[in-house]
Amino acid sequence: MKTLEQLREEITQTDVALLRLFDLRMRLASQVAEVKAAIGKAVLDPAREEAVLAHARQHSENPDAAAELMKTVMRLSRERQRDHARGGSV
Repeated sequence: MKTLEQLREEITQTDVALLRLFDLRMRLASQVAEVKAAIGKAVLDPAREEAVLAHARQHSENPDAAAELMKTVMRLSRERQRDHARGGSV
């Protein structure tokens, strides 16, 4: 059995990996904002968000929690897109 300290270290390393992926997603959200602005598409795309939530539910051992996580990530991505569209430095 692993010790509490070992498990916490694994959690810390997992958090680092998650944060790297989150930063990548936010950079991609900025790029999406540029494309949406160029083609005149709105930031909010309800059909896309529903597809992302369905995908999260299908590919997680914890479907409800995964969907909640993705709701938060998508909200932050929309904020990033809106900031980018307003000329914010993101």
